Amino acid sequence: DQGLEKLLTMYLTVYQYWETITTTKFAQYTGDDMLLHFGEVESFVILYLSLIDVPLQIVEQEPRILETSGVSLEQISAYENLVRSTVQMASDSLNLTESGPHFPPFDITKSSYIDELVTRSRYVSAVDPRRPDDQKTTLLTNLMPRLQNLVRPETYIDYHLKVGRRLRDLGQDNLAVSAFERALKKAEDLGYTGSATEASTLLAEQYGKAKNWQKASQYADKAATNLGTELFTPGGLSDAKMKEKSDE
Repeated sequence: DQGLEKLLTMYLTVYQYWETITTTKFAQYTGDDMLLHFGEVESFVILYLSLIDVPLQIVEQEPRILETSGVSLEQISAYENLVRSTVQMASDSLNLTESGPHFPPFDITKSSYIDELVTRSRYVSAVDPRRPDDQKTTLLTNLMPRLQNLVRPETYIDYHLKVGRRLRDLGQDNLAVSAFERALKKAEDLGYTGSATEASTLLAEQYGKAKNWQKASQYADKAATNLGTELFTPGGLSDAKMKEKSDE
């Protein structure tokens, strides 16, 4: 309860700060002036939006918090609307309406970071431990197409692995394999050997479970190759040890 109270205080403080800077400071910037101060504007926007993301990231790491949070399933489901309405308010208050060759149209609501926020809010709602398994399955399945539109490779891979694990645990093996394969392809295409090792291992386990020994062996070999590459690159062994500790 104290944590929630502090979080609400943070929201209020940042909201008041946002109102102040948009009505006094940014109001004086027009046209190319806004371009000159764009770094300053961006820092304020990131500060504001990051605060929305704080509770999402906490719950994402430990969904069981929701069981004792006193927050209803409906409120969790509605968090996406909070994200969208807050972002719209921030975008509108910046008044970035200038256009032309030196100042292309700018809309925060269409940024890749907002896509991540919306994805995270839907994921958190889907994995709420109070939901029955059939609801979790439906929500996670519906989330799958959105994952393919995530721009940042790390986020794309991470969410395919997360959603895949959840679907696997719900007995949806085919959907899990599909998610793991997409994560593996992206990781291999971009040379993310750590993520490629993780995805290959998960696929080897899935195909072993299905007694498809040929594919299980194929992915196990991939995992071993990727792990070897990761360990014998500069910083690879220390990075692997750090990841092992963080997973404990």
